[in-house]
Amino acid sequence: MTKCNTLNICTPSDANQPLKTRARDHILDQIRTGRLLPGQHVPSVRRLAKLLNLSTNIAFLAIKELHQEKILERLPNGRYQVGNELSRLSPQKKLRLAFTNTGDERIHHSVYQNAYNRLAQLVSTKNKITLDCHLDLHDTWSHLPDGYYDLLIVGDWKPPQSRRICKGICIGIDTWKTTEVDCVIKPDHHKGGELAGRFLRESGRKKIVYFDDRTDEPFVLQAMVHRRLGLYKGWIDAGGDLEDIIHVQCGPFFDELKRYVVEYSKKADAFFGYCDAFALQLWTFLSEMGVRVPDDLALMGYDGSYEALKHDPPLATIKLPYCQVAEKIFDIVTSGPPDFSYLKGQEILIPPQLFEGESV
Repeated sequence: MTKCNTLNICTPSDANQPLKTRARDHILDQIRTGRLLPGQHVPSVRRLAKLLNLSTNIAFLAIKELHQEKILERLPNGRYQVGNELSRLSPQKKLRLAFTNTGDERIHHSVYQNAYNRLAQLVSTKNKITLDCHLDLHDTWSHLPDGYYDLLIVGDWKPPQSRRICKGICIGIDTWKTTEVDCVIKPDHHKGGELAGRFLRESGRKKIVYFDDRTDEPFVLQAMVHRRLGLYKGWIDAGGDLEDIIHVQCGPFFDELKRYVVEYSKKADAFFGYCDAFALQLWTFLSEMGVRVPDDLALMGYDGSYEALKHDPPLATIKLPYCQVAEKIFDIVTSGPPDFSYLKGQEILIPPQLFEGESV
């Protein structure tokens, strides 16, 4: 029996799950490499069990699962064959993917750039998969034929014609309110906020100010709410009081931010910016005021961006696992059902990591 947690990630309830996965992978590898083509019979339950030294029950469960995912078709005589709709796994056809995001010459958010770079690296190992990148400031998509792509991976923007040019689904790597996707594979922002809250409290901080963007402005991440609630949980779990967290909503590069920095630097011993760019701007203002980080006031960001990690000294931050997000997408692309429709409505969360830096 297999149980599914709230993240829609299946976890084994007994020791048979790895064996069933091995049987599944064997059949999928045969399909991907062209040794089994659409319409051809797969090994019988008894033959598969003998080949892999498994019980017939486990072999049957693996075949049944692939049938439920429409990878295999059941014939009237009880045998199973590779589904005739498996054209994307056929060695005669390339699988076309596209990554979409805001940007000009490069992807706007460096953490999303990390996701694309890792995905491109993985795709380069498969000569039957292609990956394109479309950015909002350059129209490289409107001329494409209908159904050109099998799958879209969406950052903070997708083309207005995405449903026309993609015959498959759209996978989001974050939760932008303005971007409609079919499923999400993203960092667990609540867990990220929780890590930050616990780290700040356990480092001895007594009162913190959490800065985030205004929620009534366009392109606001739902993730800001998730990380703020996680911050509260981590802080309280580590022994802090909720009233010791001051929540300030403010634009990141305006005079009002500097005013808040002047006001709250005397009332708190830690600042937490909702993203690294915000936190680094806070650091600039604090330096101009003669406030020493971390001696006078601790400072923490969120993203794990290149700028934060390479700052001198490095900023304490939450490293978002976008390389792991890319790896999860690649795993789905290379081993899942042919139409990806089973992913619709799912939200798969990948846990982030704490980077302690030198600012706390």
